[in-house]
Amino acid sequence: MMLLFLVLGVAVWLFAVGAQGGIDLPAWRDQLRAAGAWGALAYLALFAFVQPLGPSGHVFVIASSLVWSAPIAFMLSLVGATLGQINGFVFYRYVARDWAQARIPARLQRYERALIERPLRSVLLFRLLTFTWTAAPAVLGVSRVRFSPMLAATVVGLMPGIAIDVWLGAGLFEWLQDQWS
Repeated sequence: MMLLFLVLGVAVWLFAVGAQGGIDLPAWRDQLRAAGAWGALAYLALFAFVQPLGPSGHVFVIASSLVWSAPIAFMLSLVGATLGQINGFVFYRYVARDWAQARIPARLQRYERALIERPLRSVLLFRLLTFTWTAAPAVLGVSRVRFSPMLAATVVGLMPGIAIDVWLGAGLFEWLQDQWS
């Protein structure tokens, strides 16, 4: 599994330094697919534990659309994004609550009443607006919103963004790669 993480890290680095023309995307995709469930588990682990540290969830969702079919990419991305948001929520709720609460702007803290009185609607709207924004789990984790409405609204709220990224992701990436070639 560490080898898979290394390969993914090298691929991201090569793309960042402009060497994407030298990446054989079909071969990389075939190797990840050949890993079967291990490839999917590695993807979920990366999404769940790396995305909450800062990278946009869009990166992970678009990457999944380059590897798997749209339905599989959608489901894996939804599970990965949800796990990442749960990790952040649990961390801020039980580990860093005091630290995070001191850093949340007062203008955001005043919305806590809506999170408590109408949690499904409030969290759903929040997720539709923020997708996998790194600060979203901090805001929800330090609030008094209960876990179950947060989870349900998070799953539903992430779906539209993931669907758009999966639908447009692979096609846009391939179009951009053709433009750079």
